[in-house]
Amino acid sequence: MSLLRGDAGRLAPAIYALVGAVAVAFALSLGLPRTPLNLYDVSFSLLWGRELLAGTLPNVHVFGASTPHPASILAGAVAALFGASALSAMRAIVYLSAGSLCVAFVALGRARKLPALGPIAGLTLAASAPVVVTIIGQATVSDLPSAAAAVSALALEAGRPRRGTAPLVALAIAGLFRPEAWVLSFAYWCYLAPRAGAGERIRLAALAALGPLLWTAGDLILTGDPLYSLTYTQRATVATARPTGLLNAPRVLLEVFTHNLGWPVLVGAACGVAINLRTRRLPGVLAGATVLSAASFIALGAATLPLDQRYALPLLCFAAIFFAYFLLGWRLQAGRIRWIWAIGALAIGIAALAEVPANLRDIDRDRVTLSHQTSAEAALAELVSPAPVRAVLARCSPLSADWRIVPILAFDLHRDPTTLSVVDAGVPARGVVIEATRGVAGDFFQDITHPLASFTRREFTVLAANPDFTMYARC
Repeated sequence: MSLLRGDAGRLAPAIYALVGAVAVAFALSLGLPRTPLNLYDVSFSLLWGRELLAGTLPNVHVFGASTPHPASILAGAVAALFGASALSAMRAIVYLSAGSLCVAFVALGRARKLPALGPIAGLTLAASAPVVVTIIGQATVSDLPSAAAAVSALALEAGRPRRGTAPLVALAIAGLFRPEAWVLSFAYWCYLAPRAGAGERIRLAALAALGPLLWTAGDLILTGDPLYSLTYTQRATVATARPTGLLNAPRVLLEVFTHNLGWPVLVGAACGVAINLRTRRLPGVLAGATVLSAASFIALGAATLPLDQRYALPLLCFAAIFFAYFLLGWRLQAGRIRWIWAIGALAIGIAALAEVPANLRDIDRDRVTLSHQTSAEAALAELVSPAPVRAVLARCSPLSADWRIVPILAFDLHRDPTTLSVVDAGVPARGVVIEATRGVAGDFFQDITHPLASFTRREFTVLAANPDFTMYARC
């Protein structure tokens, strides 16, 4: 009986964490509409995941495809098991990742005797319209899971300093979603190595190298080039003129903070960093992780990789932790500094709260936009679902669409995306063309829209249409 009680005691934290993550995910599903996600990246994850389930190697050599993130492909395989509900499964994965991030915040605060730290850090991000809309509403299946795993590693380290194995496993998981976590894995190993024995040092080094080794091995198996993800993303960044470059990186990094968190939170986080240098209440590795995450973001620009703000999500999480500590940590302090700190925290807290109503209004307005984008996705699926339409699509080729539409069409139609064409040089001579012609669908999906006259001149007829899309055919 005592053995059973011991097993139950060890399982209890994991059960509480799972229940907490599910509760947050459920709350998000109630508070947000059926979010559209970043349909382009998500669709390729679903396509490659379905190929994996079929026992074939994912074909990542598709024009304009996403960068193949190993864990995202595995997530796509899990979601693809749900068939027509695969996008809903992807939303569930994103929401559960957000829930796991909140659980990690709470675990970190409890480990440091600041139980309110976790909720405040989580609410700091939840009150940011850009975070909610871009990183959750239009999410990929890489950013939130990677950030949740990185903060989980920090929480595990906070619970038992120099813990080693569990944080490195969490960072390896983070590194299979986003490569920036590799730097944190290596740095944590450097932190552990001086006090580890020779055998332990080698074992921990193997864990620290797990993320980059598995990623490059996956690239080698899929493409024959272990650096495919790096070189492909560099070429795509240049071809699509995405923001990059070492000189641009510091400016974009500052925009990451001010756009997503605002100046009061940024100032409060900076104060939290400065005070923690003296109090050392937060984990010793947190300051280093923050600096390295900022350096990793700048390194993206130096390596001609895209400076997308969502890639800095772990950095935003670390800033939210320091901000929450600045608001709360004075309660654990004695003497005159306690009251000076408390007054400063009150002033910064009031300034941060003053920005919340505007953010909530933005979130409420953007919920409507997200809902319309999701409706446009559903309209695309409805357009190609009738049997007569599918019969025409089966015999009339090529099927052409905007590059954003190609992967989700391929998934809906169970087609190889290489058999679809991208409309980028005018109306083709024949085949089927699908265009998002109106309103939100046009803004969300379409780069180039051709007037009806362009199709009638080439003797295309309207095969099907709805308020969002038009399908033209000439067979």
